[in-house]
Amino acid sequence: MITTTTKIRVFDCHIDGNQHVNQARYFEFLQSARLDFWLAHGKEWFDERKIGCWVAEYAEVKFKRQCVLGDELDIECSWHNLDNGEAWVAQTIKRAGKPAVTALCKLVFVNTETGRPAKLEGELLEKLRG
Repeated sequence: MITTTTKIRVFDCHIDGNQHVNQARYFEFLQSARLDFWLAHGKEWFDERKIGCWVAEYAEVKFKRQCVLGDELDIECSWHNLDNGEAWVAQTIKRAGKPAVTALCKLVFVNTETGRPAKLEGELLEKLRG
């Protein structure tokens, strides 16, 4: 299975009044990393099959250590579970090689022709499993 790492640098626009990354910004970082993860799976393949996006249906996020101005973060993404018609991605934001934030996110695949969820089976499931 595919694993990706997205690098993000913390800028002053990410910092709150307590001089660390605002919690809402972590969700932006995680979304950016999921987009890179999607691209690594071959966006053209999904476009051809009218699967336009992966929508986060549910996310469980745990904050372990603060990130501050100037930090260089590595966000790792990999499949956690692709069973029973569900797709869960595991993400870890690392600061100086140590986990700062972990997240489990349940994704829904949207068919761009119907606007409805695409079923996680057959060719789609095989593509994701790589």
